[in-house]
Amino acid sequence: MGTKKAQKKITDVSVIVPVYNVEKYVARCLESLVNQKCDCSYEIIIINDGTKDKSMDIVNDYAARYDFIHVYTQENSGVSVARNNGIAKACGKYVMFVDSDDYVSPSYISVLYNTAEAYGSDIAQCNYRNIFDSNDGGMNNFILHKKGVFEGKKVFGEVLMDITVRSYIWNKIYRRSLFTDNDIYFPQGMCFGEDISVMPQLFYYADKVSFANDTLYYYAHHEGSVTGTISKRDTVSYLRAYASLRMFMESEDIFEQHRLIYYLLRKKISITIYGMLVRCWWRDPKNTHVLSTYKRTRKYRSEERRVGKECRS
Repeated sequence: MGTKKAQKKITDVSVIVPVYNVEKYVARCLESLVNQKCDCSYEIIIINDGTKDKSMDIVNDYAARYDFIHVYTQENSGVSVARNNGIAKACGKYVMFVDSDDYVSPSYISVLYNTAEAYGSDIAQCNYRNIFDSNDGGMNNFILHKKGVFEGKKVFGEVLMDITVRSYIWNKIYRRSLFTDNDIYFPQGMCFGEDISVMPQLFYYADKVSFANDTLYYYAHHEGSVTGTISKRDTVSYLRAYASLRMFMESEDIFEQHRLIYYLLRKKISITIYGMLVRCWWRDPKNTHVLSTYKRTRKYRSEERRVGKECRS
């Protein structure tokens, strides 16, 4: 007689946490997640992305104490692959994503889950607070946060603008079927900016999106974070992200409708990249990769324009 496979235990929410070299921060992250005040059931899915420091010692200690923490290991493949693997392992009706150097409010899960359930939303979003190593108090997101309940396609343009509806993956809850039913995956090989290509697709296919007023996510800025450094590979990823976004918009025949917003986004991305290069140069004026990365940025911007023309030909 064959061996009976164990059934997945269905839960309300799956929180996906990729882990890579964050031994200084991961305990803070997990502590905030295991102490959630909510009535719904949830699991924490840790994806070890081939971490090389002692992060997994800390993770395994938590997993031994909490049976709703599930740990999986992959070869170092980047955050996109880790998130995709997390979605594949998830048992929740909803999924959430938390970066392992960030942390969340005790009501992070409950508020977003209850908001999504109350309005039948495919996505619910909260506000966030920026946390800096040099300033423990941090600073709230000062940009006006959208409020209310909307059809996903109605706020698609605002996701592109990335102002009142930010393209961050982590301050939201998503109906898991939004990913699986529409074959939405994080692009492999991207180490930076992957949210830009995924978030607009999620909003485009969402029937309903709701926004909670609460500040529930704490976004950490520190020397080792992705936004604190940049490499040629990061630049290529960032530019690939908005090139793939354009291809999606062309495939859905909505590019002309949002052409101006798209070009404003491209300007914003370019300014972001150049600003990161300036920070890298300011910290180390002898850093030789800054100039070469700048040249590569200009090259890939030209290639993106060429791809756009090909899409329309």
